[in-house]
Amino acid sequence: MTFAAPSESEDAPAFFVMAAPSFWQDIGLEDEHVGLEKMLTGIFLHEFTHTTQIKEIGARILAFERDHTFDFKVNDDIIQNYFINDSLYVKLFEEETALFYRAAESDDREELIRLTKQGLKLLGDRQENHLRPVKDILVEMDNVFLSMEGLGQYVMVSWLAHPKGGKAPKDVAIQSARRNRKWWSQDEGLALALVYEKLSGDPDWKAIIDEDPKELVLLIEAQL
Repeated sequence: MTFAAPSESEDAPAFFVMAAPSFWQDIGLEDEHVGLEKMLTGIFLHEFTHTTQIKEIGARILAFERDHTFDFKVNDDIIQNYFINDSLYVKLFEEETALFYRAAESDDREELIRLTKQGLKLLGDRQENHLRPVKDILVEMDNVFLSMEGLGQYVMVSWLAHPKGGKAPKDVAIQSARRNRKWWSQDEGLALALVYEKLSGDPDWKAIIDEDPKELVLLIEAQL
């Protein structure tokens, strides 16, 4: 288990908790793509990234919890918890996520834009047809958590693929970060971050963690 959280004191920095490497080894966890040690460094960096987001994005998440009532705990898995047993939703979500990964992998600018627009259309339809009827606020929460987890996953991939870091080919780094694709917001969030990187060429990551953080979906739309 790993998690990041704000301190109870407003003046204290955010923190994160992560089990020691020996614990991960003892439970038999392994990473067939980059090995356990590099995978753990990537997870460490993912959680460390969240500590830079908590001041602003964390305030929005606290407001979600304060101003609304939900059937599930407010965290980055809340959308998944609502729809995990809805086979139609899962199918639509997987198609949408696959489109964004195809877009991120494309070296053809026209195809990149075409696939991204298709993915955004599916994302918008999914949010309007499934999330909004349950609760309006789930649409905003979906975009916030995709941005938060997307940046964490992107930092992980960036280190794994860096020549002074994990030294892995980028496609291998992506596969390591996706692993079993168990967590929806992490998997699609990474796809969105990779699409934003490919579209912009020089992505402004500070826009996601500044005093008025922008959501990845909005940053992508601005590039189109």
